[in-house]
Amino acid sequence: MINNKKPYNVIKKIEIKNLSFDKNTEADVLCFAQNTNPPKVSVIIPVFNIAEYLPQCLESLLQQTLGDFEIIAVDDGSSDSSLDILMSYAKQDNRITVIAQNNNFAGVARNAGLTIASGKYVIFLDGDDFFENNLLEKASSVLESENSDLVFFKYKYFNVQTNTDEPDCRGINKKFNTNGRDYVTVQTDSLKEDIFTFANPMPWNKMLRMEFVRKNNLLFQNLLLSNDVYFSFTSIVQSSKISILYQPLVHYRYNNSNSLRNKRDEQPFCFYECFSKLHDYLVEKKLWDKDIKKAFLNSFVSSIIFTIDNTFYKKNDVKLFAKHTIIPQYFKSRDDYSLLKDKYLKDLETRGLTNSKLPDVIVSLTTYPARIKTINQTIKTIIDQTYPYKLLVLWLAPSQFPNKEKDLPTELIEMVKRKTIQVCWYQDIRSYKKLIPTLKKYPNDAIVTIDDDLLYPKDLLQRLVNAYYSSPKMIHTLRAHGIIINSLFEFLPYRSWKNPLNESAPSYFNFLTGGAGCLYPPNTLSKIVFKERQIKGLCPLADDIWFWASAVLNGVPINLVTPTIGQLKYVPNSQDSDSTLWKKNVLQGANDEQLHCVLKKFPKIFRRMIEEITEAKIVTPKTTPFITVTKGNKKNIWYTSLDFLGMNIYTLYRSNNCKIINCLGFKLKKDI
Repeated sequence: MINNKKPYNVIKKIEIKNLSFDKNTEADVLCFAQNTNPPKVSVIIPVFNIAEYLPQCLESLLQQTLGDFEIIAVDDGSSDSSLDILMSYAKQDNRITVIAQNNNFAGVARNAGLTIASGKYVIFLDGDDFFENNLLEKASSVLESENSDLVFFKYKYFNVQTNTDEPDCRGINKKFNTNGRDYVTVQTDSLKEDIFTFANPMPWNKMLRMEFVRKNNLLFQNLLLSNDVYFSFTSIVQSSKISILYQPLVHYRYNNSNSLRNKRDEQPFCFYECFSKLHDYLVEKKLWDKDIKKAFLNSFVSSIIFTIDNTFYKKNDVKLFAKHTIIPQYFKSRDDYSLLKDKYLKDLETRGLTNSKLPDVIVSLTTYPARIKTINQTIKTIIDQTYPYKLLVLWLAPSQFPNKEKDLPTELIEMVKRKTIQVCWYQDIRSYKKLIPTLKKYPNDAIVTIDDDLLYPKDLLQRLVNAYYSSPKMIHTLRAHGIIINSLFEFLPYRSWKNPLNESAPSYFNFLTGGAGCLYPPNTLSKIVFKERQIKGLCPLADDIWFWASAVLNGVPINLVTPTIGQLKYVPNSQDSDSTLWKKNVLQGANDEQLHCVLKKFPKIFRRMIEEITEAKIVTPKTTPFITVTKGNKKNIWYTSLDFLGMNIYTLYRSNNCKIINCLGFKLKKDI
């Protein structure tokens, strides 16, 4: 017997034909409807753990103005009292058949109902919804009078939190001329490119002729989600005539925590399975023409976007899958993109999905105990990015979290379990952990660094990747300070720099701030970046200085991506600790001290910067002193020359009647 919570006598076992299983499944009939003649309508209801709402569903059916119907309720392995409720109602009304099966999802439950349904028409309703009392009469009468294969009708969202209907009617996306009636009948071939989008694909806003269903062997897929798409679309393309009823007849319950639409993270790729099978069906039946292809691609993209927007933990997995699998498979040329409606094309573009050659990136960050309880807020803004990333990795120091995972908050552990984020462990090198261990582990990947106390805009990665795609040999940042050097070639204090820059050409003078979003392409940093002993001695608190210096030493300019990130949005209460690096580095002047140490250790950094502003290449032996001053007299012309690392910076020529000043290539002549 099927594994039911409470045992009931099995009247009959039935074998259920399915689309995707290698073999048929079986179910137990626990009670049969006592109809002397075949009913006009068969109502098939899949039921799974909806005891709270099931009585209202059944009552709304038993009060229908059309009494000639049968209810076939299929319990899909419920663990609550749903099956008991069904059996109780079946005892009171002989129009109810109850079937029990193991948990094989709603599609298989509907197939089970179809196996024994005997009505002239069939409708598939959900057990957590309820219905207008003229639903069956109205829908069947349209089919009767029009001899259509299907009739579609509208529905309203019912909010379980407020117990009210939303005012808008949904379900029919295209307006046809009804000539004053409440329904219209159209030839299916007239729908053309709108054939999959003129109405929503769910099964409970349509009624079908049973003869039509049997003739075309229409079945549902055995998927947790989207199991109705294949059935709905194959029924539409096989029909010759469709009626569209502009009345709301179903109250669709949403904000229901038990609803299947809230389980998208469990199996986020069901939409791909149904559209792949639909594509094969259309090709096999020789229905794949330009109109069908256009309708298919638009509906498919709509499903991609819907799945992304309604998935949380697996959101990025869906985007990666769409980018690397779906787009290359179904969009092989620009002509394919031209078939998309502007809205859907824009949806793909804003999510970085129109070009599968755009690089994936690794997003890397670190934190410490004071912020571990709020870091989930930062992580959520990365999960919600429009552009897909290859990996999101959080580096922690074992010395700060001695019990490792046991010291982490529950929400972060849940993200780790669902593989939304990867937590890795590295020795405590403070904020340097956000980049150095990732560079070591993934040397051939583009890496984006973020901070643990910021909330990021949804297009952060998209903007960085677009810049990287255009200039793959630069480091790209969404926030930078402008380094300022005075006339004596001295760095002004950090707090005197232009902060932040609004725009700037790629330059060594763009001082990156990696926490606001910075993308490091492979091999753009000097090998000194890994010298952790030098970091501790020269620059222990200012990772941005060290990473900037590593870029300049490697001859890699910093590109400020515009528009920039703008005003930083901090995680609430993340700045309370007196130990924040910003307070030490900026307010207490530690940045200037560390920058001085780095420049003194690596004079090549300053030399590269002078090269950039003079557009001259300095070639000097290592023995050349920093500054040399030379004075002399040639043919009654006195001169004073100032050289920096072998390059002439300033020369004053003076004769009896004039003087000439040459400064970095600019000449000024004054008569005496």
